[in-house]
Amino acid sequence: MRESGVARDGYIAVKAWPAATNPRGKAASAMEHYWITVLLERPVHGELSLIALRVMRDLCVRHGVPFDVITDTDKRFKLPGELMPIAERILQQVMTDRLVRLEPAQEALLRARYIHMSAHWTPEGPFLLRKPAPANRRNVHHNSPQEGYPE
Repeated sequence: MRESGVARDGYIAVKAWPAATNPRGKAASAMEHYWITVLLERPVHGELSLIALRVMRDLCVRHGVPFDVITDTDKRFKLPGELMPIAERILQQVMTDRLVRLEPAQEALLRARYIHMSAHWTPEGPFLLRKPAPANRRNVHHNSPQEGYPE
């Protein structure tokens, strides 16, 4: 994580604590088990959402929705200088119906300052309640009624 630059404006720490084990009498292992976690604390800046706002606005205008122009003279919509080239690139690619691709340095900047990261699955007792699903894919539980109940 340090090499990725993601903690550019914050810090990374490693925390460890003994894992709770059930005593097994004489057959108990002399080896101790530990839980280990990596803690990342840093500010996350919200201006990345202004790029999404510009994309949505421009796509709506393309389809005839009457929206006002977004200008950088309005403090509410002003992008930081470091986001301007990223915004221009994303808008240009979206408006020409292309897949959005950023340079590695641009992606690193977004990850370091603008994209929230969370892997909050600290154990609660013997359970890992928020543990990632296989291949780090999120489990989706569809909101469907119980079988036999009306929809």
